[in-house]
Amino acid sequence: MRAAAKVRYVALLRAVNVGGTSVITMEETRRLFAALGFEDVATHGASGNVLFTAAARGSDVPRRAIEEALAARLGKPATVILRTGAEMRAVVDGAPFEGAGEDVRLSIAFLDAPTGKAMPARLPDGPGGAASAATASGVSGVAFPSPREREVYVVTPRALVRGVDPHELIEKTLGTRATVRTWNVVQTLARLAAG
Repeated sequence: MRAAAKVRYVALLRAVNVGGTSVITMEETRRLFAALGFEDVATHGASGNVLFTAAARGSDVPRRAIEEALAARLGKPATVILRTGAEMRAVVDGAPFEGAGEDVRLSIAFLDAPTGKAMPARLPDGPGGAASAATASGVSGVAFPSPREREVYVVTPRALVRGVDPHELIEKTLGTRATVRTWNVVQTLARLAAG
């Protein structure tokens, strides 16, 4: 009997170690993943970026096991968004960030599931709109160029980084959970997942 093929995964843990909630050390996270039988477990940063190798199965299988183990440890439901190393490479290769300029923050929202809905090209303006104050001050709003089925690219003017939460808007607009990573982190995770 042939051994099952192995796949390198990136697990993006949603809302872990953010704002003092759902706190878990990355050392504990690595132990948790290893206890689930995953191999070559590594973390990047402290905000829930985990790389691991597992037998090639439907991506839902390792995800459910991870979510259950995290929920037991954190005492509340946990969301894990998985991508294979190849999927992370495709996200990086498809990024529409060339020419975005230097005065912006580039990030990517990874969706829990495809929704069939589309993000607007920019944050909505108007009374109470997240971009209205920025537009009044001469700063253009947050842009969502070239969305993919399970990812949304985000370009945020640095002047708005503290005042705008594209993560919340993406979840509300698309009706699914998401987790956001900066462009630099995504590039690093894709490189690490490639081996």
